[in-house]
Amino acid sequence: MVDGLRRALGFLTVYPLRASDAWTPETLGSSMVYYPLVGTFIGLTLWGLAVLLGVLFPPSIVSALLLVGSLLVTGDCIWTDWQTSSMA
Repeated sequence: MVDGLRRALGFLTVYPLRASDAWTPETLGSSMVYYPLVGTFIGLTLWGLAVLLGVLFPPSIVSALLLVGSLLVTGDCIWTDWQTSSMA
């Protein structure tokens, strides 16, 4: 259980995995169960950050800071829906 959660965190965030961790079909399957949980945690963390920053800064600054926060947590820009939906 804990190994699957740790692997899901390592896959979806910049949380480092041990070098000895090898991905097999079994470990991938056990970590996929936790992807929604990790995604919810990331989303709630960014939402809380938005609420706190919204008190201090205007919306444009909050948006930029949330993008930076998302990049720091995940290591990648995951807000690409607008690109794929405009291609249809």
